[in-house]
Amino acid sequence: MQTPTADWLAEAIATGDMERVPTNMGAAGERINDARRHVHSARRIAESDTTLAIAACHDAIRKALTGHMSARGLRVRRGEGTHRITLDYARHQLVGTINSPDGQPPRRSAVVVLSCSAALGSASA
Repeated sequence: MQTPTADWLAEAIATGDMERVPTNMGAAGERINDARRHVHSARRIAESDTTLAIAACHDAIRKALTGHMSARGLRVRRGEGTHRITLDYARHQLVGTINSPDGQPPRRSAVVVLSCSAALGSASA
């Protein structure tokens, strides 16, 4: 019996939302490094331009997730809905890694908000 996470991934592949590709650790590392740079930039501008800092965090999250997928031999199909699928991937594949304040897996939109809050919140620490 598959887990809900495995079921989601199997369905995403079956419907063509995601596809299996060769694992690419080089690309994964590049995306993670991009994400780190974006978070660093967001921390530097958080007080002077919060909107831009949040946009940088959003892009960092997307790139980190893309790196996670590359390291596992997965890719989101091109076209409409790619951001939604990427965030759904996070919600289903990173269960237990990203949680809402009440301990429950977050809704798709909450993944971005929680991750940006964590990144920007740690800037003042």
